[in-house]
Amino acid sequence: MSWVSRYFSLFMWAADRIFSDWVRGAYIAWRIHKYQPDIVHVHELQNAGYATRRAYQLLRRVRPKLIVTNYGSEIVWFSKYPGHKKKLRALLEIADGFSAECSRDYDLAAELATGFEKLLLMPVAGGLAPNLMPEEARNKITIKGYENHWGKAIVVLEALAEISTQLEGMELVFYSCNKPVLAAARRVERETGLKITTHNKGALTHAQVLDLFRTSLIYVGHSLSDGISTSMLEAMAMGAIPIQTCTSCADEWVIDGKTGFLVEPNDTESINAAVISVLESNFDSDRARSENYKVIESRYNPDMLRAIAFIYYENFKG
Repeated sequence: MSWVSRYFSLFMWAADRIFSDWVRGAYIAWRIHKYQPDIVHVHELQNAGYATRRAYQLLRRVRPKLIVTNYGSEIVWFSKYPGHKKKLRALLEIADGFSAECSRDYDLAAELATGFEKLLLMPVAGGLAPNLMPEEARNKITIKGYENHWGKAIVVLEALAEISTQLEGMELVFYSCNKPVLAAARRVERETGLKITTHNKGALTHAQVLDLFRTSLIYVGHSLSDGISTSMLEAMAMGAIPIQTCTSCADEWVIDGKTGFLVEPNDTESINAAVISVLESNFDSDRARSENYKVIESRYNPDMLRAIAFIYYENFKG
């Protein structure tokens, strides 16, 4: 009956906007009762977590161990709102284990509930092997092109327009762009003469994005809220110097001013200062790249993360 969730998931989600997650909760409870798993692992706290919380309220005899994994900045962002905070607390109160990719999220989760086991810190994206290119091949500044409630790519575009004369020979590449970013990029290109390439959301494969990072001197991620930012980790693995807003937990991976830069959101001056610093000769890009390589190799190793995930399940089964 997996076709039910495949074809009616949008309907069930819409219905749950009215019925407070009871529709999907009942469906999940039915599936749990049918298959009787040893462990239920919730990936992402809002859509998956809230419905699973309802499911556990409906379950009587079969209540398998529950692991919940925070994605991105879910706890950081949504715990600001009383309605979400109440649901997050209720979910964590029934969780046996909690995992996240940012140490800050464990502290926030502990403020909401205390009965769960704190599982090993682990990036949710699964890891990546580093792959570097020499400095002379890097002539791009690559920017994540999200423009929505959280992502603010246009701020980066406007910032770089202010220093266009200092970006001679550099190509600005925006990927995963939506319409506002595409329109703004064409306007800035006309006004400044900057070479700007844009790629619509979904236009590039994952391998092509990694190739883009591999030929980029700088990667810029700008958002009002985030987890580590998987894109930043991938850029580091491919040798691009990361510039990331401090609203993420990038400070757990990057040494500000040495291996990358942490900037304030919506602050064009700090973005420009970081870009100019990388372009100037007194910034040691090779050393930064080497240090980032070591961080990725030691903390974003796919084999190591796979082993951690295995430990999660071994500890809770039975």
